[in-house]
Amino acid sequence: MSKPLKPQTTQQNEDPATEDTPSSGSRSNLLWLRCLACILSGASMVLVSPPIGEVWIHWFNLLPLFWAFSLNVDDRKQNGWLCYLFGCSLIFCNYSWISVSVINFSNLPLILAWGCVAGYAILCATPFWLLGYSVALLRKNFGHFWIFLLPGVQVALEQSWPALFPYYHGALMYRSLEVWQLASVFGVTSITYLIFLTNAVLSEALIYHKRLPYLSSKQLYAQVGICAFLMSAALGFGVWRLKSLESEFKGSPSIKVAILQQNVTMQHRLSRNPWEAVRDWTGLTLKTVEQKPDLVIWPEGAMGGPLNPDDTQPYAALGGRSLKGFFSELTTRYNFDFLIGGGTITFHEELNEQGYPKYTAYNSCYLFSHEGEITGRYDKMILLPFGEYMPLADVFPFLENIRGPGKFKAGSEVTYFKANKNNLEYSFSTPICYEAILNSQMRKMANTDLFINITNDAWFGDTAAPHQHAMLTTVQAIEWGRPLLRIAYTGVSFVVEPTGKILYETEPFVEEAKVEELRLLKTNTIYRQGGWIFPWLWICATPALLIIAKRRSDSESEVLNPSEKIL
Repeated sequence: MSKPLKPQTTQQNEDPATEDTPSSGSRSNLLWLRCLACILSGASMVLVSPPIGEVWIHWFNLLPLFWAFSLNVDDRKQNGWLCYLFGCSLIFCNYSWISVSVINFSNLPLILAWGCVAGYAILCATPFWLLGYSVALLRKNFGHFWIFLLPGVQVALEQSWPALFPYYHGALMYRSLEVWQLASVFGVTSITYLIFLTNAVLSEALIYHKRLPYLSSKQLYAQVGICAFLMSAALGFGVWRLKSLESEFKGSPSIKVAILQQNVTMQHRLSRNPWEAVRDWTGLTLKTVEQKPDLVIWPEGAMGGPLNPDDTQPYAALGGRSLKGFFSELTTRYNFDFLIGGGTITFHEELNEQGYPKYTAYNSCYLFSHEGEITGRYDKMILLPFGEYMPLADVFPFLENIRGPGKFKAGSEVTYFKANKNNLEYSFSTPICYEAILNSQMRKMANTDLFINITNDAWFGDTAAPHQHAMLTTVQAIEWGRPLLRIAYTGVSFVVEPTGKILYETEPFVEEAKVEELRLLKTNTIYRQGGWIFPWLWICATPALLIIAKRRSDSESEVLNPSEKIL
């Protein structure tokens, strides 16, 4: 560990940094400009995030943020608030689509809908304050090692801070396959580390070294060299892994999967008769049967209303057949396995205050074998707050009056489905909706041959949300070394191979009914074998680093400003 940073001295001036450092009055006048730089730096993430996806910007778009810090580098709290402003801007701009869902599917007025977005940004930007506070603390007390420590702080915050919708900076590189391979070793947060390291090195070279020359040119060159080496190593590994796995996967077994998708709004879906939904999805399915699919998937919510796929009650709409009978006939006639996304509703004899039977609802999926039998059911285990349930509604009953959130119950265990077609046996787990972006849940579902993520992103309209949601699901394929099939009600749908390669991607709100080949590729990634510990090491190290740095700073302040005592 290096010694605390001390300014280089000259005969002309003991602290050459003071020559270029603005006075306190100047810093005050520049505060508005520093705030603007932070806001613009945060807003620039819209250009990096999908669907725009100009990811090359992210390798340097934090420089305005570091410049804002440099004008008053010793004021840790102020820099913390500047970074908090950066975080608010990032989250508000990237998650503005929340307002669309609130406006369309709740009884809240427009101003409160945007207030929800602002509130979400204000709450979730909290970890950015700690990141900004850490910059000067680490730089002053750990010398030129600060550029290697600050990215670790970001990794720790990214991994540990609770968020309704996780945000991984590294995930933004999901289309840059050479860099993306690093996630198979230490996870997606290792790419976050590389992004923040590059920005920190550039800030040292272009901003700090000129304004606050604490480091010698030799030390600066060493920083740049190490960063360049790590980047080159990551790219080299990526190129090698892509070629190696492609050669290894040649001749792998494959299945033919039907990718089905509708072009309907969520408002139409909610107003549509449930039998119309069955008719529409059946129509899309029949468009694919000539191509002889092995597996057909209907997405989350395909079975709307109080219809359970295992229902044995006869219905006139089905010509006197039950839903179970109808689906069994479909699978046996056309010889495919059939995964159906739909609710499971059980009514009880007890009545509620309005006189209707009480019920228990699950967000489920069912598997019908090609022999027509139901071979398994999975109930979603991680429900979406404010979407599938209203938090604290049991404590504060008035919250149930807010229109929009459902009243689903969480499942209790993972289901590993098994299928057998043409003597090819394979298993798959089915993360529903945003379960596929939660690492803790995917760890429980990873002991399988294939991930099938079914979701309904129509709630968010034609916004950035379906693209961002889809991006985060791709992380699972590269980290766990398993292919992932994503079927979304209105898109984005695709297949992701264990290399991160995306195939057959659809556009949102475009009807699709096609059959594509899915290779059952498997690889035992380093991440799977223990590389997942990378962010947890930083979670353990970060508090220790900040405590040590804080004590050093406090001790130095006591030495420079000893209290006067009368003996």
